[in-house]
Amino acid sequence: MDKIQSSSMKGARTEAETNEATTDEMIKIEFYGNYTKANRMWEKEFGDITMPLMVKGENENWINHPRLNVWMHNNKYEEMLGNKFALLPHGKVEQIAWEAIDTEFKNEKIELLKTHEAQRGHTKYWKFMSEKTFKVADRDDMRIGFTVRNGIGTGIGLGIDAFTFRLICKNGAVSRGMDIDAASIRHVGDIQLILKNLIKGIKHVMVQGADILNYYTKADKIIVGEMAANQLYQRISDLGETYLPSNWNIKTPEELHNLKKAGKFKDNLELITLNGTPKSLWETFNDITQKQRDRLNADRVSFPAMVHQQKKLHEGLFALVNTKRGVV
Repeated sequence: MDKIQSSSMKGARTEAETNEATTDEMIKIEFYGNYTKANRMWEKEFGDITMPLMVKGENENWINHPRLNVWMHNNKYEEMLGNKFALLPHGKVEQIAWEAIDTEFKNEKIELLKTHEAQRGHTKYWKFMSEKTFKVADRDDMRIGFTVRNGIGTGIGLGIDAFTFRLICKNGAVSRGMDIDAASIRHVGDIQLILKNLIKGIKHVMVQGADILNYYTKADKIIVGEMAANQLYQRISDLGETYLPSNWNIKTPEELHNLKKAGKFKDNLELITLNGTPKSLWETFNDITQKQRDRLNADRVSFPAMVHQQKKLHEGLFALVNTKRGVV
C-alpha cells in the first residue's frame, strides 16, 4: 500500500474559476493505492497503471474500495476510475487506428488532419481525412473522413464518427457514427478485437460520409423559410444565438425563458423570423459550422461540445431533407 498525493480545489468550481484560482486556494489530498494489485498492462509502453483505492473498513482495517481504482500515468495521479472501467491509453488507440488504415485503407490515401484534447487530456480526438475530393452542389469541393475518439473516465466512449471537410473555407463537420466496445479489454490479446471493430467502423463511416455528401447536395435545393428555420432551430436550440445564421432573428433571451417556463417552447414554430433573402439549407448549415469553427479556433468552445452540436445540426439537416419541408 503506497501513499498518493493529489492537488485539488477547495469546494466545487467552474472551469473558469479554477483557471483563476490562487496557490493558497489549493489543498493536498492524500490517499492510498494497492500497488500489489496494480494492473500494469500498459505501464511499460505508455506509463499507465491502475490499482484499487485503499480505504479503511470496519475495525480500521485497510481494504480495497469496492468500486474505485486509482489511475496513475508516469507515476503521477490522474483520476479515480470505476473498477469495471477498462483503460485504453490514447497512444494505443492511435496505434490501432493507423494499423487499421495501413491494413485496409491504403488506397484511400488517408492522412491525420488534426488532433484535439479535452478534459485535461483525458479525452482525445483524431481527425483523419481521405485525399479524394468530391463535388457538392456542383461547386463545393469536399472530402470525407472520420474522427476517432477515446475517453478515460470522461464518459466519452471509444468510437468513430463520420467527418466531412469543405475545402473552400477549411471547415469540417462531425456527424453520426458508432461506438466500439472496449469494455472487455483486460489483456493485450483483446486488442485484435478492437482492431477488427475499428476497421469495420471505418468502412461504415466512410460509406456514411458519401451518403452525407448526397444529403448536402439535396440541401442546396431546399430554401429555408421561416417554418424550416424554426424546425431546424428546435433541433439546435442549445447552440445559443452566437451560432445562428445572420439572416435569422430570434426572440430575446427573456422571451425564450418565459416560453420555456410556460411550457410553450417545444415545437414552437414562431421563435425565428427571417430578414433579407432566404438561404438554402446548405448555406444555412455552412453559416453555422463556420461560426463553430471560428469559436473552436479561438478556444471559445470545447471540441466535445462542438461535436455534440454538429451531430444535432446534421440530424436537423437530414430531417428537413427527408421531409422536404424546407420550401416555405
